[in-house]
Amino acid sequence: MSTMSTQDPVERLVDAINSHAPRKVADCFTTDYRTEVPHRPSDGFIGNEQMLANWTAIFSRLTDIQGRVLRRATAGPELWAKFEYVGTGPDGATTVLGGPAPEPSSATRPWPFTTARARS
Repeated sequence: MSTMSTQDPVERLVDAINSHAPRKVADCFTTDYRTEVPHRPSDGFIGNEQMLANWTAIFSRLTDIQGRVLRRATAGPELWAKFEYVGTGPDGATTVLGGPAPEPSSATRPWPFTTARARS
């Protein structure tokens, strides 16, 4: 297990993604990280090991992917960020991914796509 820094958790996640190191991304989340996808319940999972598998797959298909934060909002102890990821797919086409995410260190709480508890 790696030692967590005091760096802003959103910046830490973006830096991890832009490093193209799947373990570094997974280490931004706790072992009880929980993702729920209401419109596709079977896509939900618990644990940062699935984050490792997901980002390993993403990096294998989008080898030059770069992430950035489009917007951030803070309400009391909650911090939310909207991410955009851009990379070149295996066919040479530009691929854009994105969506909202709670602060990686936030406690589990409901939101439209995912609930998460992640490493602070």
